[in-house]
Amino acid sequence: METNQLKQEMLSAISVELDQWLKESSQIKDGYEFEDRFLSRMRVINNILLQKSVGKVPLGVNGKKNFIAVLAK
Repeated sequence: METNQLKQEMLSAISVELDQWLKESSQIKDGYEFEDRFLSRMRVINNILLQKSVGKVPLGVNGKKNFIAVLAK
């Protein structure tokens, strides 16, 4: 995939997450809940970046070993 296209896909996916965060963050009154939701939103964004840059990581044990071997080459 071309770098610019990949960048645009990442930015559009992150933009959706940021829009959702802006909607819900103004309604949070508790500091603990704010931090908890912020961290979970950042994990989702991190996951988006990882999946878009590397691709989907297999869930099975053998699939993970093969995936790591491909990345090492």
